Amino acid sequence: MKPARVQIQLFRLNKVGGERSVNSLLRAIEADDIGDRVRYVRGANVRLESAERLNAENGLPRRWALDFVKLRDVSGPGKGSKDQPIEDLDIEEEQFFGEEAAALYLPQTGHLIAQYNHYGVRPSAMAQYLSCYLEGETNEYEADVVLDPEAEARYGRITEVRRFSVGVDLAKLTAQQRRDGHALTQALGQAADMNGARIKIEVSVGHDKNRSLRNAKGWLSRLVNSGAADSAEIAGRETPDGDICPVDLINETLKHHVSIEPGSGKRLPIDARFRKLEATYRRWRERIHNG
Repeated sequence: MKPARVQIQLFRLNKVGGERSVNSLLRAIEADDIGDRVRYVRGANVRLESAERLNAENGLPRRWALDFVKLRDVSGPGKGSKDQPIEDLDIEEEQFFGEEAAALYLPQTGHLIAQYNHYGVRPSAMAQYLSCYLEGETNEYEADVVLDPEAEARYGRITEVRRFSVGVDLAKLTAQQRRDGHALTQALGQAADMNGARIKIEVSVGHDKNRSLRNAKGWLSRLVNSGAADSAEIAGRETPDGDICPVDLINETLKHHVSIEPGSGKRLPIDARFRKLEATYRRWRERIHNG
């Protein structure tokens, strides 16, 4: 079987509400039995399958090795070959398909190096899982995207926003976003209530050279970090007479692609996934500690 091509991305996992640190919460989850770790997140049962504390070694910092799983109670594929008909997989009544996504959390810097799995637990859902894990506490965490250095420099220089566009998967709006008092966010919620699946918003200042959009960067960044946006571009300038510079907040994120050999059961072995995440840390070490 051909190696799988896997995308790895970098995020900042920030505590934005509550008292408990990510490190403290992971210790609490680590102490729970696996059967007690399932939480309902974005329409699916999600579980932190494994959470292992690792000491600094071989050029790697202290870190948590995390493996998230989405349990999918849906119809699925069978198994077969070129010479044999498709037949059922041996899955029992109480079992589900499981989509895995590994991540390294670095307590010293607050970064999350995450394996991207389109059908699995994305970093924004990881943050939401952590936020809702302890029912008796109000904690809130966000996985903020990290742009590649050149894009982040361009984004940081924008002080006058001239236009932005964003495409939103309405099924991924969170309850908190629906309660947001911002008019544009309310429009997203109303579109979802109309049974819409996707919406695209474009806002610009038109041809007025002296006009700029207020508070656009913060609103757009929050939407991107929530994981609901599947496209997002902003354009602006540093000074009133400066050049207008665009930044793609989705396609210009810091990412790296690796190849992983499937195991005998055609899953991607967890040890191999963690080795690739650690190798990617070494690749991004300067960016993580100096960026």
